[in-house]
Amino acid sequence: MVNHLSHRYVFMTDQFDSELAWASDFEATIIVLRGTELHGRAWASLLARLRRIKRPVLLHAHAGSGLNVTQRGQLADAIHHQAPVAVLAEDKGGRELGMALRWLGADATVFTPDQLLGAAAKLGLEAAHLSSSLRALGRAGLDLQAVDQKLQAYSSGVFGGL
Repeated sequence: MVNHLSHRYVFMTDQFDSELAWASDFEATIIVLRGTELHGRAWASLLARLRRIKRPVLLHAHAGSGLNVTQRGQLADAIHHQAPVAVLAEDKGGRELGMALRWLGADATVFTPDQLLGAAAKLGLEAAHLSSSLRALGRAGLDLQAVDQKLQAYSSGVFGGL
């Protein structure tokens, strides 16, 4: 488990399980979901943080990733049904996750990864803030487990390089 603190960000990933990583600052939480088996300390820490602090959530669901019924309920409950959620879905499973969160009462909207700026606007985040958050993820030194390469590659094109 890696937990990094900086002056503005909290980063969490499980070094032995690259299925989940997340970063949080004072304005938003970014979640990278790459798998389906999320039962470790990183998952528990994410849920605890979301319960304590209400802030917008950007969730990038990679192709083949997803949450089971219990985990979807846990995530929706942790979000407090009050924080907006933008789900960047790469496939049908990601779209289904976004729909399930919405059915469970979360203010969730599904986007494709190439709609990153629309997702940021839905969350009330300026492009500069999102770019800064993604840069911080890269500087945290959490290897590929916490830095979502696909999202960073796309945002590099959108923001002119991170």
